[in-house]
Amino acid sequence: MNTLNTTPFRAKAIALAIISTTSTAYGFEITTSNPDLRLSLDNTVKYSTAYRLKSSSPGLTQGQTAINLNDGDNNFHRGLVSNRLDLLSELDLSYKDYGARISAAAWYDDVYHHHTDNANKDFRANHTPASEFSNQTKRVMGGC
Repeated sequence: MNTLNTTPFRAKAIALAIISTTSTAYGFEITTSNPDLRLSLDNTVKYSTAYRLKSSSPGLTQGQTAINLNDGDNNFHRGLVSNRLDLLSELDLSYKDYGARISAAAWYDDVYHHHTDNANKDFRANHTPASEFSNQTKRVMGGC
């Protein structure tokens, strides 16, 4: 029996998807001695995951047309492809009819700081070694 196509499995998968993508907002107002001046700080913390449910298509990962164009498919087998924590902070300042907002975002995706699943030795990858993400990818996904 194929357990992936059963109703209980689908219900559990949907529940897991809803639970694993969460977002929480925290905010507070900073009191000032001037009644015309308002200051507030809002923070949003979000955790998300993504899973590859099927194996890569040979049409996308093999043959001459796939040379150097298939890292997105070869880097991940079935399973976890994103494990991300995000933080968004916003500082709002208003004085009478004027206002300003300063915002900053930070994130970290743990998946991109480990080895890839790219074991394709026949073709070049967009990065070397193919079994690791490039330093630029690691920086963009929240690392040094």
